[in-house]
Amino acid sequence: MRPIPIALRKQLAVDPYMAKCQYRGCGKQDVEWNHAILYCGRQLNTWYAIIPLCTYHHRGNFGTIWPEVKAWCELEAIKRSNREIEKDCPRVNWEQRKVYLEKITSK
Repeated sequence: MRPIPIALRKQLAVDPYMAKCQYRGCGKQDVEWNHAILYCGRQLNTWYAIIPLCTYHHRGNFGTIWPEVKAWCELEAIKRSNREIEKDCPRVNWEQRKVYLEKITSK
């Protein structure tokens, strides 16, 4: 796990979006912040790449994140980025990745 910088932590702490689990309307208050985007083998530390999840959705699969939750979080982070991710991480075709994730998470 990559630590979240203090300045980013303060920014996220005041955001109401980060106060409850966002996975498909769960809404539980016991949140952990999940790094949803991996780029060049590292977790991306930006405001849009961190998604709040409850303990069950973040560590409910014997201590790891469920595969369907991981895919959904990555899709959510791509949507939240408002194309900013294309500037931050130019080596990935994010539009193609978004279409793929929409296809596998719609089931």
